[in-house]
Amino acid sequence: MEIPLVLRSPRTDLLVYAIPSWYRVLMLFIAFCVAASFVIASAPPGFVAWLVLALVALAGLYEERWTFDSRRGLLVHRAGLLVAARSFEIPFAGIERFRFVPFVRGTIPGSKDEAAENAAALEGSRTDDTQRRRAMYKRPYLNLICVGSDGVEYLINTIPARRAATLRTAAVRIAELCGKPLVEG
Repeated sequence: MEIPLVLRSPRTDLLVYAIPSWYRVLMLFIAFCVAASFVIASAPPGFVAWLVLALVALAGLYEERWTFDSRRGLLVHRAGLLVAARSFEIPFAGIERFRFVPFVRGTIPGSKDEAAENAAALEGSRTDDTQRRRAMYKRPYLNLICVGSDGVEYLINTIPARRAATLRTAAVRIAELCGKPLVEG
């Protein structure tokens, strides 16, 4: 299941790129339904049932959030379980640029096929317009990467290329808020 990150702007100088709230509500609702089935069932739940409940409850507590705060000049990433999430901060001065990096799963790195597929993924098209369907194993994706001035790259999001417009819109807003360039490739 693909869980898309959603860009919110609580203030004009703040952007939050995070897992949508409906995801947490849905996972906690599923956990409630599983727990309710334990109560309704005539037999005690088995190991697998407890495992499913634990996994769904943990999924409901998962957090992935990128906060871009121009007032403080700071990017903050927080990921993990709500009670034990890890975070790090990068000052805007430590960011060189943001970039889109296409990749197509199922291609050989460095090949002509990979270059053509990556270019097509950036454009949102297929490499061969006469081809009705792309091979099932070739799946185009786009990465949004934050490049630090020290050369370290931080993967912000990966989405299927068919949803490139959504990522592009978010990336433009993020880059503008940070005052950094957005490049492709």
